[in-house]
Amino acid sequence: MHQINDRRRPAFFESSPGVGTTGEAAVIDGASRQEGERQMEMNRHRQTALSADMLELKQPILSDDHAQRAADLDAKIRENGITFDRETILKIGGELFQELLTVDREARAESVIGPPCDLASFASVRYWFTLSGAAANLNVPQVTTSDQFDGSDKELEIGRQIVSWADEWKFSGEPRATRLAFDHHCRFARLAFGQSLYVWIESDGRIHHKFFAGGSGEKVQYLFDTWLPALTGEFHRVLIKDSLGSLVFWVGGEDSAPPLASQLAQHWFDCRVPSLEQIALVQAVWGGFLLNLSGWRFFNHVGAVIRKVPDKFTIDRWLDELGRWFPKVKRLYRDSQKYFNGAVGHYGSCQCDLSHHREFFSQTWDDLQSRVSEIVALTVQENSPADAAPIAARFRDQLLLVGEPKPKIIERVRANLAAAFPGALFNLEILQ
Repeated sequence: MHQINDRRRPAFFESSPGVGTTGEAAVIDGASRQEGERQMEMNRHRQTALSADMLELKQPILSDDHAQRAADLDAKIRENGITFDRETILKIGGELFQELLTVDREARAESVIGPPCDLASFASVRYWFTLSGAAANLNVPQVTTSDQFDGSDKELEIGRQIVSWADEWKFSGEPRATRLAFDHHCRFARLAFGQSLYVWIESDGRIHHKFFAGGSGEKVQYLFDTWLPALTGEFHRVLIKDSLGSLVFWVGGEDSAPPLASQLAQHWFDCRVPSLEQIALVQAVWGGFLLNLSGWRFFNHVGAVIRKVPDKFTIDRWLDELGRWFPKVKRLYRDSQKYFNGAVGHYGSCQCDLSHHREFFSQTWDDLQSRVSEIVALTVQENSPADAAPIAARFRDQLLLVGEPKPKIIERVRANLAAAFPGALFNLEILQ
């Protein structure tokens, strides 16, 4: 971990007059109209003077054939396939199905969940919660006249939306029923993914699926949390830890490595060994900071991770500290807003289109994380089998390799990442 030379950071880093006559009114009205048109023209000019296409961000230094080489590697991974044992999948699936039945019985014993409720469908669960009145009580305050006056009503409306399982934590009226419904969802999703694995196995006993060549998201977690024992043979993993933090720091110009979640948790909770729950909360806050989330969008993000209402006072204090410790990250997002200006209102006043701004950076980080994963995978392929194990699967934040680990590969991966992302600091780890 590089020391940060900033004493502000914790030690572990280092009224117009009346109009008299009709003629005068006509003259003034015409002048006002001309002024309005002039302002609209100025705003249109400001709007077209800068655009997102003109925003220049750091880009990785890649070979001309990088995209083709990465595509060829993914095609080879799919062609080789990965071996799963059918019997082990059935065994794990049977155990998980029994757990699902137990949770199903407990959930249906709750008064707010009727027998016809389809617990695998969020729309059905939300309907029964609404029918019983449980959905009327949310952990997000209602919009008030004061909120409408100061403009915060739109953020609150976003916070009060209940559209998917990610919003289930907002139900406050029936905490036990809410917990059981979400527990059922998690087990069902894992079971459904296992069924997909079973169906994907082809006649040669292997899975040849695009998921194992660039997959990301919850399904990767399901695989390693639940179904990894069904793999046949010996495997190890190369983890790319917090690549988002490394990339945001690199593009923003921060001259340090991003802090580890465990270090932030030690500082904020004042403890030597943070709990898993504390680390999960810190990771959610850190991720929201890196994505420049704010207001109820930020609290939606954190709440969806920790499955409960975040302490707003504590979270706001942590965000303020992160903004002081890493000002270049805040400056990156602030200074780039002028490239996303758009005309709004009757007179075409110019302001940042925050939705477009968020979408642009979200896509930017997704693309850059994919390039990092590709470089790691290509480096492993180039050094296999002498100094690296063969690749069985490539995910956005990790590789699954066959056989015993070969530690030399980490330094070679670091060298290639340093050549593509000069000055960036990535955290890599081999996990057996």
